Amino acid sequence: MSTVDLAGRAVLVLVFAASAIGKLGNFGGFVAAIRGLRLVPDAWPRPVARLVVAAEAAAAGLLLLPHRGAVAGFTLVILLCVLFAVVIESSVRRDIRVACPCFGASADLLNRRHLVRNGLLVAVAVVGLAGVDTAPPGFVDALVGAVTAVFVAAVVIRFDDVAEILVPRVAR
Repeated sequence: MSTVDLAGRAVLVLVFAASAIGKLGNFGGFVAAIRGLRLVPDAWPRPVARLVVAAEAAAAGLLLLPHRGAVAGFTLVILLCVLFAVVIESSVRRDIRVACPCFGASADLLNRRHLVRNGLLVAVAVVGLAGVDTAPPGFVDALVGAVTAVFVAAVVIRFDDVAEILVPRVAR
């Protein structure tokens, strides 16, 4: 397993596990956010929320598996990120102001910054998918991959805060 393969898997495992856990920790808020997006019939927000959490947990779990499992995990991550991007863009275009339920409770509204975050996650998944390796990692590869993954995952999970520091919103 190369450093790139290990780091890509680890970043996505950390991000998608944190996302699933955050949504479970504020499940009512996540259901309310889905309802607020007005994309599904009134009876569907709770089942859709369960499906999203299960898919995120499955993606994280698949990435922990050997070759074919990782391929399925990277593919599921790409599909989820594209789906999330479509939902985000739809809400922005329709001027629907819903708090971002991505990692649990948040005051930040869904916005195009979240499209950037999802694009970065897709890029990590595509690179990881291209570099899936079956050989076990060496110690140095594992160490570099793990340290890199923790840093990148923390930036992704706290993306709204990082983006606000780098590109503050202009007051209206």
